[in-house]
Amino acid sequence: MFDFKCQRCGECCKRYYVVSLPDEITKQASVFGITEAEFIKEKTQLYLSLFPAEYKEDSLVVNSSLLPKRIYHAIRNRLGHEQDFFLAMPLIAFLKQENGYCIFFDAKNPGCGIYSERPLECRLFPFVSLNNGVDYKKMYSFCQGLNFKDEKLSYADLSPVHFRRIKNYFESIQRDGIEKVIQAMPLQGIVVLEDKLVGEISKDEIKELFSML
Repeated sequence: MFDFKCQRCGECCKRYYVVSLPDEITKQASVFGITEAEFIKEKTQLYLSLFPAEYKEDSLVVNSSLLPKRIYHAIRNRLGHEQDFFLAMPLIAFLKQENGYCIFFDAKNPGCGIYSERPLECRLFPFVSLNNGVDYKKMYSFCQGLNFKDEKLSYADLSPVHFRRIKNYFESIQRDGIEKVIQAMPLQGIVVLEDKLVGEISKDEIKELFSML
């Protein structure tokens, strides 16, 4: 068991985009008594995560020529060189407030507005690595919770479960198509390259990109 007790500082809610899987979104919408489609429209955005990659058949690796030109130009400027292929991972992320915090974080009364149905990645943080030897205090030095201990809880053992769920999610997109997996899709979103923002993207552009796979 790792020492950890969340101090509700909100640093992880501010530093990262919080992503949620479709089955989690269904439960989160119920917190507000609204439909999944309403929840997605009002509180989420598309989140396309890109990583430079080698071509691999039967995968979510896309040719750079399929990306919107403005996105690829921004990526090329960031990398400083041409890149032919990218691993493209489409997700749904919660919107952010103007102060940078997740839309569900209340800074005045620190805490999560959907705490009971927060995504598994939030429940696990900062234990979100499959590397057993990782020094969490060094990697996430901003996390105050690592300096405290909760005798009742340890989510660290759930990390493999989380990564299996993510793996199954991406495999279903590859197998069944993005529109079947994400049936109610946000109209707009962002593109990140290795977790760094590079631009915005629309629902239609996402659909077109993944229709080419």
